[in-house]
Amino acid sequence: MVNLLADKNQFPQEIYRTMILEELYRQEATARNIELTQCDIDTIWAGVLQIELSEECVFPDDFATQKAEYIAFAGRMSGISETTLEDIAVGRAAYRKVQEAIGNEYIPQDQPAVRTRHIRVRDAELAQTVRQRLDNGEDFMTVLAETTVDNNAAGNRGSLGFYPKGQFVPEFDNAIFSNPVGLIQQPVQTQFGYHVIRVDEIGEMTQQVQMRVILLGTEEDANAAIRFINDGADFADLANRFSLDATSKRNGGLLSPLDRPTVVSQFGDAVAEAAFATPDGQVVGPFQTTRGWVVLKVESKIEFPSQVSSSHILVNTQAEAEAIIERLNNGEDFGTLAYELSIDPSARGYDGDTLAIVTEGRLKGLYIAEDAVREEIDQQVFADGVAVGDIIGPIETRIGFYIVQVEEIGTRAYTDAQIEERRTAYIADWEKAQRDGGRVVETTIWRQHAPIEPLPSDVYPDLVQLNLLLSQARDNIQRNLDNTNIINTLRTLRVNSGQ
Repeated sequence: MVNLLADKNQFPQEIYRTMILEELYRQEATARNIELTQCDIDTIWAGVLQIELSEECVFPDDFATQKAEYIAFAGRMSGISETTLEDIAVGRAAYRKVQEAIGNEYIPQDQPAVRTRHIRVRDAELAQTVRQRLDNGEDFMTVLAETTVDNNAAGNRGSLGFYPKGQFVPEFDNAIFSNPVGLIQQPVQTQFGYHVIRVDEIGEMTQQVQMRVILLGTEEDANAAIRFINDGADFADLANRFSLDATSKRNGGLLSPLDRPTVVSQFGDAVAEAAFATPDGQVVGPFQTTRGWVVLKVESKIEFPSQVSSSHILVNTQAEAEAIIERLNNGEDFGTLAYELSIDPSARGYDGDTLAIVTEGRLKGLYIAEDAVREEIDQQVFADGVAVGDIIGPIETRIGFYIVQVEEIGTRAYTDAQIEERRTAYIADWEKAQRDGGRVVETTIWRQHAPIEPLPSDVYPDLVQLNLLLSQARDNIQRNLDNTNIINTLRTLRVNSGQ
């Protein structure tokens, strides 16, 4: 729009075309006997006033006041009369009603659709190997799980992998960090349901220290604190009364358990060395830190795994969880039961479903050509003669090689968003048909009469400069596209916003 406002040729032409379009819709409203209600007109005004309506045709109590103030302001700024503004609103309401009527003439039809699953690999040789394994009768999901590069395509079968403490909800976290390797024999309830948990592997042990600290401003104060403690003063009481650390002093200087790297980052190497070397219950210090002088008391040291690898099966009830534990104790496979029974969607994954993988789980199942899964895939799966069970590929794309299996052929309706897109296109086609059919005749006679002074860019000279900056940016983009790839273009392109 900046280009139009700063261009003596484009700006009047755009106004001319807008006037023609509005007149076309005005005539069409008459021809179709479109009747406007006050609600239709006020809804246009609500949009102008940037009022969001929570309910159709229900306007705020001060709606009339806001409208009157806007009309008065517009009149002062542009000289446009209230009558003209009301006529514009009526015209826009008619425009909208006609567009709705034309759009409703479009009747969407169900489209040919397919449901597929696929395996994506990086190189052609592996793609041929995958195809050969499938042709030899190997299970599709087994081959997919071993070879695909798509995330969540095959599911994790309950395996969560390694995580440090604190990454899960407390009930789950406590269970995996307080049990040995193996199946936990009791279900663990969390906000998500009941978990059957297996600890798969315990990482290296790490140590944490829990201590109390008194933070003081000077070495003299810190030494005085040491003397008081040696004379029998209570450490927690001194921390509460004199520590400069507002957070810990409320708890008598008590800190949460900290590992060595955290102690180093908060207090420095000397404090960390002393804290982990000092026996429990002993006071040590003072130490100078970036925050001040500290005296610390070591309360206790604990060892725990740095990380734990675990698997789980999530179900809705305790009875279901207990039944699964019994089946596992009888020798059934954990991953198989997780795949079949867990309500955690990551356990099953997307089952190789093409639409689910492409949309990251937002959609799944049958898809139509306009879903644009991948053009290269669409060309082959929607080809004549394709049947359920067919394995197609490898299909080469810019992100790898696809081996696709057709699982279902049918029809599917457009999504709501697709219907809106097609209705918009239908309306555009109608407008074009009116022009092509001679109902609209554009001339250049208007150029002899159209006022071009002043343009918006004459009133706001910055628009001209902004137009130049945009033009320079377009030139820079094209020059980079001509001389390098898109990644380098995005890395090197700069816009001088200070001009």
